[in-house]
Amino acid sequence: MKPRPLFLSLLLFAQLAVSLTVGGLGGELWRRLGMALSLLLPLVFFLRAPEGTRRPSLLPKSKKGYRALYLLPLFVLITAGVSIAWGALCAWLGIPIRGAEPYGVFGLSLLLDALLPAVCEEIFCRGALFAVLRPMGRRTAVYGSALLFAMMHASVAQIPYAFAAGLLLALLMEGTGALLLPILFHLANNLTSLLLLFGASVPWVYGILGVLAALGLFLLLRTAKREAWALPAAEESERGALRELVLSPLSAYLAVMLIFTVL
Repeated sequence: MKPRPLFLSLLLFAQLAVSLTVGGLGGELWRRLGMALSLLLPLVFFLRAPEGTRRPSLLPKSKKGYRALYLLPLFVLITAGVSIAWGALCAWLGIPIRGAEPYGVFGLSLLLDALLPAVCEEIFCRGALFAVLRPMGRRTAVYGSALLFAMMHASVAQIPYAFAAGLLLALLMEGTGALLLPILFHLANNLTSLLLLFGASVPWVYGILGVLAALGLFLLLRTAKREAWALPAAEESERGALRELVLSPLSAYLAVMLIFTVL
């Protein structure tokens, strides 16, 4: 199936318009709800997509896909490391950044800042975006969806680690072909950030994650010795696909989100 970047760009602008409109009418609570729920727009696309569209499944097709869960603590540590390094660099350069802030009590923030974004953003980015970009090639889908995911945050504080997280989540999507693991990884990352924002001990949180990451790597290497693990075969050159992506209407969306970020 031929890629549809025009449809993708219209979908992104529709999501942006819905989230801004709802937020302007109803305050912070409705802004967060609108932003999250507007990311469910791709469900309409999947219901009416033409034959041949690569629809993601919810669950991995094999046990090997589930074993990627061993990498979940390491994923959270990597994204946290990128975020801390970026914050330190901005502080050194004198660039003011404003991090995320929780909304209300922990239970409400758990819904608005952890669960809904994890589910809805993954349906949007590793579901619709990845499905539209994947026919352009693996690298285009991975890097393109990560870049769009990062720019959707429109925040100097969040773009670098969102891009890093987007790369890892896209690779996870490519490797498992299912949305469940990206959702769980995203949720774990959001939950960790939320716990720290509500005052959890930083050494304890990262210490536990470090132990779990080491255990997960041990289990993954142990299973890798018993199974045939190989990288997917290389694809043909994607130079034309990358050029098509750059010259597509998606560039307009990236330019708009860059303006939002700067402002």
